[in-house]
Amino acid sequence: MFSSNDEQLIGKWQSQKSPGLTAYVFYDDGTYDSYISTVNFSGNYEVNGNKLTIRNPNTNKDIVYKFSVNEKVLSLTVIEEDGKEPEDSEVNKYDRVDELNQKSLSDLIGELADSKETSEDTAE
Repeated sequence: MFSSNDEQLIGKWQSQKSPGLTAYVFYDDGTYDSYISTVNFSGNYEVNGNKLTIRNPNTNKDIVYKFSVNEKVLSLTVIEEDGKEPEDSEVNKYDRVDELNQKSLSDLIGELADSKETSEDTAE
């Protein structure tokens, strides 16, 4: 049986900081998909209060996040990675979306090159 925290988490989440680069999809059966660009990783997750544990079956490693959902924004902060506290951890925010808009690495590199050209043009 899912708690309200579990139910808030279920859905598609696109990174605010790196849209098209990172995303998560949490399903109601306790599984998830994570995306880095168009590469997909799947595993299991567990919610305990405001803690989200993500398990990667390929590596047998766990990442524990402190999480909150405020309206349509998911905030994740790493509090433990493979049994160890991180030295430095920032809050990553994700927007709830209807569809993921993941970009290929070549798309992302092209955008970076375009933005660099634009900034060089304006600096001249």
